[in-house]
Amino acid sequence: MMKDQYANYVVQKMIDVAEPSQRKILMQRIRPHLAQLRKYTYGKHIIAKLEKYVVRLRRQKTLSTKTKTKYKVRTVVSTCEKYAVRVL
Repeated sequence: MMKDQYANYVVQKMIDVAEPSQRKILMQRIRPHLAQLRKYTYGKHIIAKLEKYVVRLRRQKTLSTKTKTKYKVRTVVSTCEKYAVRVL
């Protein structure tokens, strides 16, 4: 299906509408075929769709990490201010 001119749209739609857990399974199933998919124009569309979600996941993880770090820094600074500790 991933190599077919029309069926690849079905695979792309499955990636779009899948729940995150289902999308993860799809990615795991497609991953072994990436080298072969790169040879086909229609396979490249599926790879692009998967890459879009991978980038989005990485951004979410990065933002979540940054938010946690900012919160920790704010907490430390406010605690220092509370106890009149000088922060250099």
